[in-house]
Amino acid sequence: MQTFVLDALNARPNRAALRQFRQAARAAGVPSRDAAAPSFRGGCTALLMVPFALLVVGFAVVGFVIDGFSGPVIFVSVIAVLMVLGSVLVVARIRPPRIGRRLWRERFVLARLAEQNNSTYTATANAQPGTPGLLLRMSDRVYDVVTTRSAPRVSIGNLAYRQDTGRGGAIDHRWGFISVQLERRFPHTILDSRSNNGLNGQVFPNPYRSGAIQLEGDFPQHFTLYCPAGYDADIRYLLTPDLMGDLIDSGSGFDVEIIDDRIIFYKPLGLALADEREWAVINRMLSRVAADMARRAGRYSDDRTLDGSVAPQGVRMQRVNVLPWMIGAAVVLVGGFALAMVLQ
Repeated sequence: MQTFVLDALNARPNRAALRQFRQAARAAGVPSRDAAAPSFRGGCTALLMVPFALLVVGFAVVGFVIDGFSGPVIFVSVIAVLMVLGSVLVVARIRPPRIGRRLWRERFVLARLAEQNNSTYTATANAQPGTPGLLLRMSDRVYDVVTTRSAPRVSIGNLAYRQDTGRGGAIDHRWGFISVQLERRFPHTILDSRSNNGLNGQVFPNPYRSGAIQLEGDFPQHFTLYCPAGYDADIRYLLTPDLMGDLIDSGSGFDVEIIDDRIIFYKPLGLALADEREWAVINRMLSRVAADMARRAGRYSDDRTLDGSVAPQGVRMQRVNVLPWMIGAAVVLVGGFALAMVLQ
């Protein structure tokens, strides 16, 4: 598994070299705007939440001074706490956009790093339809992507997508990704990290909650594992005790998805690809975790098919359909209420 030489990250381009790079990039259609910058709707949502939360806190304080610990005051106080926490979560995810010299210097450095490692660099691109990977399919912006030319193909970059909140609001999400090509397909698998769901991360938007399985040891304290029904033993073939230990030590900050012939590691809030320390983490993930996973996945054979390829039921997990459960719960509640009224 290829790792990256990082000498180019310490380069300090002079003005002439940076100007020449910028002119060539803009002539090729690269926009001057930072692709990681929040959308207009996302920025407005964050800006509006803060004063509204402060207003609710003010109402709670005034109510406490006037009326003490009454029921309405306690209710408003709880709403105020929730509003403040929500505002903190939204605002903490806003990344100040890179502008001017800083933006072009980071692009210049990444282009030189890609050149030094026999790779290509893409400053910004639209998401490709049909791209494997849950978040890559959801994304509307992909940027700062370094892709190796030699096999196995490795792509490292960032993605962003916007989540509508209703009534015109939106929240912008950013994730970094490390995508590693496999020799052959492997059953659909998701490892949802528990350690990156706090203020310094975000919950992986996994629609396959019904496929959770339990593994031995302390691994479930760090990751929740999801796979297609009936593929428990196949996933245990991949996740050896040594690999689970490496995931806990080196990859606990990443969510992992194996889909088709790809292993994709996702990091909340994006990868700081101009930072040498971030690349040290990436190299460790590639050399310790991705290499071992790719080696074992390359030897995998599904005994449900004659040629050993993944059977149709293992290609994708089934999404959770909550509508029947909601309808069933509503019917039970309404029926119970009607029965209680009759019995009275």
